[in-house]
Amino acid sequence: MSSKQIKQALVKKGYPVESVKYTRNAPTPSGYGKGYDIEFTNVNDSFVEFEDFVFDYNPKLEIDPCMEFDGLSQVMTWVESLPNVNQLRKEQQ
Repeated sequence: MSSKQIKQALVKKGYPVESVKYTRNAPTPSGYGKGYDIEFTNVNDSFVEFEDFVFDYNPKLEIDPCMEFDGLSQVMTWVESLPNVNQLRKEQQ
């Protein structure tokens, strides 16, 4: 699955994705790293609404404006565990 498909899966659930990038050979203190970097749009702290939705759905789920994952299976497990924000908004109306 490509970065574009990961972004589509998140957008389909209603998340404001700025970018999804796969990085290889990124220098880290313990050597070279690789993995997926996901950045969400956060204009004037607008991302707080999404953090609240996720926390209310499951306080154990992590979500930050910038997320990092080691591999594809880790990313997809996380995406599948996130609530559908579009659906939650409909339920609140």
